[in-house]
Amino acid sequence: MGVITTEHPANPQSAAVIAPVVLPYAARRRIFLYLGVLIVLLAFGAPHGGLIDIPISFFLKNRLNLEAHELANFRMLAGIPLYLSFVFGFIRDTWSPFGMRDRGFMLLFGAHSQQLCMSTLPSPR
Repeated sequence: MGVITTEHPANPQSAAVIAPVVLPYAARRRIFLYLGVLIVLLAFGAPHGGLIDIPISFFLKNRLNLEAHELANFRMLAGIPLYLSFVFGFIRDTWSPFGMRDRGFMLLFGAHSQQLCMSTLPSPR
């Protein structure tokens, strides 16, 4: 019995050649638009230098008169959720509040957000 070292069939005549499928123009355009919109949205909101980075930098420098080190500190603080996103993902994968998986997170953090919003409301006089 021999050792198989390749994926090729023993008989090259039995290998079927499959021609690539050419998608119609409408399908290609729909896929292109869908992926293009996703890429633009991701690029727009990326905290590590997306499309929104230039206007925010101008605002912070020109309107708020921040120095270069203050701008760097702002970017570091604004990027903390990006730097720690793997921790949140790990917690989400290992912990299930109320034993309900995603619905438990919605209940827990929805109630927490509601309490946070209610605590910031001004009290009646």
